[in-house]
Amino acid sequence: ARKALEAFHASTQAVAGELVGFEERLSAGRAEGAEALGEKLGEHARALGDGLTQAGVAVTEAAEAVKVGGAEMASVAELFSGAVDRYRAANDAWMTTLGKMEAEIERHAADDAGSILGGYLDQTREVFHESLQFQRELFQELRALKLAMPLPTDLPSESRPRHDEADSE
Repeated sequence: ARKALEAFHASTQAVAGELVGFEERLSAGRAEGAEALGEKLGEHARALGDGLTQAGVAVTEAAEAVKVGGAEMASVAELFSGAVDRYRAANDAWMTTLGKMEAEIERHAADDAGSILGGYLDQTREVFHESLQFQRELFQELRALKLAMPLPTDLPSESRPRHDEADSE
């Protein structure tokens, strides 16, 4: 019975040794897995950080483009407002001249109406000429502003408007 007890004790010691070895292998496997997981998570965090940095740069550039575009649009609106005011003044002058013409024609109906009418028609032509000249200058200023505006650099080349295409519109 002693031999059986010694054999049992020896097999118990062997099983205990195997269990210790198994626990050591299991612990080492867990440590390796945790280290690999930590490395993978670190790589993903770095990639995510790089992506967020690039997105931040893109957002900053877009915000700057919107800011610049807003300032340019405000300038164009101010110029256009001034042009509309000048056009309105020219039309008011024309209407005043027409009113004066009608009054003079009625007053001098019996007189030499033809020469008076010719004089007023010359004045009307001059007002129309000034109005047309003003419109030409306005369109030239608007074209110059359009050509002076920088094109966005982040658009694909086929979607960027070309100045020669914009002029033909």
